[in-house]
Amino acid sequence: MDTGCGSCHNGVGVGGGMFRKFGVIEDYWKETGSQEPDKGRFDVTMNPADMYVFKVPGPRNVAMEPRVLP
Repeated sequence: MDTGCGSCHNGVGVGGGMFRKFGVIEDYWKETGSQEPDKGRFDVTMNPADMYVFKVPGPRNVAMEPRVLP
């Protein structure tokens, strides 16, 4: 499994149009001690496959190399 930033933040909009499961590496909700975990898209779709799936934000405050077009 690719776990670097580029695994989610890639493509058009640097990932801003994708939805991905949150907490793939470790149980985020357990680590934060959240009493009521946000279920993500599941609350809208009621599809169990959408449990803990959220929209991937574009990166912020990240220095990016300028791109040279051919």
